[in-house]
Amino acid sequence: MSVDNLHAISSFLTGFDVFYLSHTNSRTLSVLSEDLYWQKRITGDHSLGRRQSWKQRYMLERSLQFVDPHSADKYIHGMLLGCNRSRVAFAKLERPPAPGSWRGSRFDLRLEKDTNFSFDVWFCLFPGTAKQPAGGVLYGSQSAPANLGVPRSNPGNLVMVDMKCSLYCSVLDEKKVIAQDLEPNRWYHVALTYDVTLRHQLVYLDGKVASSEFGSLNSMWQRLQHEQIGTGFCHNTAGSAHMPHSRMRGGWYSFYGLIDEFRVWNSVLPADAVAVLYR
Repeated sequence: MSVDNLHAISSFLTGFDVFYLSHTNSRTLSVLSEDLYWQKRITGDHSLGRRQSWKQRYMLERSLQFVDPHSADKYIHGMLLGCNRSRVAFAKLERPPAPGSWRGSRFDLRLEKDTNFSFDVWFCLFPGTAKQPAGGVLYGSQSAPANLGVPRSNPGNLVMVDMKCSLYCSVLDEKKVIAQDLEPNRWYHVALTYDVTLRHQLVYLDGKVASSEFGSLNSMWQRLQHEQIGTGFCHNTAGSAHMPHSRMRGGWYSFYGLIDEFRVWNSVLPADAVAVLYR
């Protein structure tokens, strides 16, 4: 099937259906995974008004929600327990296909322990409700695959927003609040860089430095053998009122909102590069 025919057929489908169509075979995945195609698809609706950016329009799409609000009554205090692992929604990190290849490969950030690295992500929070608290883990890691439902030991959440809409982002042992009172229905851009030699971590929020810390990588870094976007396991070690599972031992805290453009580099991005990514 030609590229034009694929685009014509997909124009009649929802974003969710196009996503499934793209995984029919390697060719459809290659054709329907281009950023420009999705940007044109989103910006093509002029009924929303030209004042809205394409990311604002993208926010109105439901295809990349990590928690379905219509199923919120199936959650316990906003958490997904291990026994409910079939309800955990997440995405894996993958390298894009190399030129001439139709398949990408798994990306393990934890293997970057001896080299500098950076990552960035766009995200949008949905307003919390009594049944579905706001926030969740954007980038989680643990010693067992998330689809098993049991994190085993030492889960680590590298990027998370708690139910009070405070942002945490760190690859160090200590997790400090980067920003508070994040607004729902708005896109945020967060980026982290880590210099292995200097042991220096920088966190940017919307293109500006929000945190600068020195320290070694998380002491459990090499045990965090599995990572995913959209959920992570949270232990209730302090009975925090900012987590939706204060009366439970712990559970999967799936992100309630949209996540877009998660990228990883094997270098420290300079400040001007982060600013460009934000713009």
